[in-house]
Amino acid sequence: MTTEFLIYLAKVALSILLLMGLFKAALAADHSFARNRFYLMGAVLWSICVPLLTTQWSSNPVAVIAPTYTINLPELVVTAPGTATASNAWGNPTTIILTIYLTGVAIFLLRMMGSYARVLYIIATSNDYTIDSYNIKVTRAAIAPFAFFGWIVFPEKLIDHRDLTKMLLHERVHSRQLHSIDLLLGELFAVFQWFNPASWMLKKLITENHEYTADRAVIDLGVSTYEYQASLVNATVGREVVPVSHFSLILIKKRIKMMNKNRNSAWLRVKSLLVPVAFVAAVVLTSFTVDMGVKRSNNSNETSSEAAVKKQQSKVKVTPPANKKENNNRTYRAVEQMPSFPGGTKAMMEFLSKNTQYPEEAAKKGIQGTVFVQFVVEKDGSIKDVKVIRGKHPLLDAEAVRVAKLMPKWTPGKQDGKAVRVEFTMPVKFKLQ
Repeated sequence: MTTEFLIYLAKVALSILLLMGLFKAALAADHSFARNRFYLMGAVLWSICVPLLTTQWSSNPVAVIAPTYTINLPELVVTAPGTATASNAWGNPTTIILTIYLTGVAIFLLRMMGSYARVLYIIATSNDYTIDSYNIKVTRAAIAPFAFFGWIVFPEKLIDHRDLTKMLLHERVHSRQLHSIDLLLGELFAVFQWFNPASWMLKKLITENHEYTADRAVIDLGVSTYEYQASLVNATVGREVVPVSHFSLILIKKRIKMMNKNRNSAWLRVKSLLVPVAFVAAVVLTSFTVDMGVKRSNNSNETSSEAAVKKQQSKVKVTPPANKKENNNRTYRAVEQMPSFPGGTKAMMEFLSKNTQYPEEAAKKGIQGTVFVQFVVEKDGSIKDVKVIRGKHPLLDAEAVRVAKLMPKWTPGKQDGKAVRVEFTMPVKFKLQ
């Protein structure tokens, strides 16, 4: 599952990168703040969910094989006592990448939890206060005002400020529209995709859109734009900015610029057409699949060869050779009557398990992995042409070939009532306990 998970992370990263790039280029500077909020939240959920549907998940991922072979026999698992050495485990690039990723997640998650713990502490230690029938929290901490879900928090020094009403109107917009939900989702996504610059851009764009929305709502109530802009600067200087408060000077400059910008309704409607296009483009970009190396027939878990034959025949259309003389030695992968091991599939697995030994030297060196062996069941049922089509290590390869050659004669496969040669592929997984 490790490989598939890393592929999934890459798809999520590509999706959010595309969506944020299009948003920044075409939509971020518009006055359609409700649409932009929908776009940003949709981008997060879209980027998380859609790659789940386009990623191939399996319990036993393997490296790519070219060409791809069809496994028509169950996997044989061979275990040996001992533990893989540390050097062997860390020699796996997938393990290294996953370890680095999880370490980053842990670091950023702890940082996020610490920041929000600070917010909750400020709220818990604040005093209740009522202004113009509005209930707020007042803290002694030198912070900028902020809203967190239903709480609105102001520093004590701003209670007597002449612009308090304007600032309170602004924070009430954040509280009523539940902007804290967007912020939490953006924070969690940034933790999940900490390595991706687009995820941090997303956080920033969510914050900016919230502030633009609140600013527009306050001005629409009849507050003077000039006076409101002056109050923003006065409320910011010299105060701590907590995770849910966004009174940085750089952001205030952007907010003032947005307030002074003219609206163009016709152009906004045209740009809104880009929203579905962007999401469809994200689907196309992340719809690629990575060949995990082996196609596994659905008969891998069958308990008898008869059931396996039934499923195989339902999938493969067997076409008789045009010239039977010329195709007398043809090797098939599926025939009308598939070959069978004496006693069935269960007996075959018991035979292989009993006769396969984990190479002692390989166990000592911590070598493990899956070897794919191919062989042909001849017309007389004998096993021929045994070969490794994907090896792991010479020691493991040799053991897999050895045990395949040990198998007794099978009941041969038949096509048009005649015995024919049939090819099989069998995975042999060597695993240290």
